[in-house]
Amino acid sequence: MKRQYKASYLDKNVFDSITHLRKGNAFKYKVLGLLESLSTFDTLTDIDLDNPTSIHSLLAVANNIITRGNPTICSNNISSKLKEFSTG
Repeated sequence: MKRQYKASYLDKNVFDSITHLRKGNAFKYKVLGLLESLSTFDTLTDIDLDNPTSIHSLLAVANNIITRGNPTICSNNISSKLKEFSTG
């Protein structure tokens, strides 16, 4: 079974900046398109994801989180680790 999902985590500052850009008409669709492109991925599995009782509970929780698909603000711990890669 092949499926396409969306999932992403953003630093709070990045999330706020993107939210501000989305409110402007000039960049709204470019920002939405960029988020769509960066957060989309494909999966290929033999597991029947349409039948939640047939999969392991851990995979069911992961599937539930991923299928929501909206960008989420990452934890402070992840945010601090991302700062190590920051150039500015």
